[in-house]
Amino acid sequence: MKILDARPEPPGCGNVIARVDVALNDAVKIYYLKVSKRPDGGFAVFAPNAHGGRVVTFSRSLVAEIASAAVAALMEPTPNDRTHTEAETFLDLINNGDAERLASFHYGNMARTGGSIMVAPEDVAWDHYTFKRELLQPRSDNEPADISEALRWCVVVDNIPECDADTAGIIYIERERETPLRESS
Repeated sequence: MKILDARPEPPGCGNVIARVDVALNDAVKIYYLKVSKRPDGGFAVFAPNAHGGRVVTFSRSLVAEIASAAVAALMEPTPNDRTHTEAETFLDLINNGDAERLASFHYGNMARTGGSIMVAPEDVAWDHYTFKRELLQPRSDNEPADISEALRWCVVVDNIPECDADTAGIIYIERERETPLRESS
């Protein structure tokens, strides 16, 4: 079991200490797990819900292993640590060919927003006048094959409270800005 990414929760999130992405082995990866402190001093690990129910549950021994690894990962200094002078940017991930971590960014946004991961066609840029939401296709069940495909992934969010029914948000990574860009359509 390996922690792929650990993100501390901000203050005010109750007993939740982090959100983590985990590779249980080479074949199984689980994204956006919630790690919480239990009142008795132990930990709990929860997968996101889907259709009103748990997607995955874990044995007590696996919860202990995930929580222990998550706490250790949170304690390690990382390039994303805001106490460091040089934070890792999306451009760093792109230049390093880290399609897996770019995918993790999208999985996290999908879980937070309830959106869907979609893929833009290769021949249309996000800011090109020919881009239309209707051009987006559902992603395959696989990770992005390479950085080029990862940069074509986005999260489409529908049913935004207090917006018209046809309003949607599209979250994607704009290579030149080195940060995520959020637009509404």
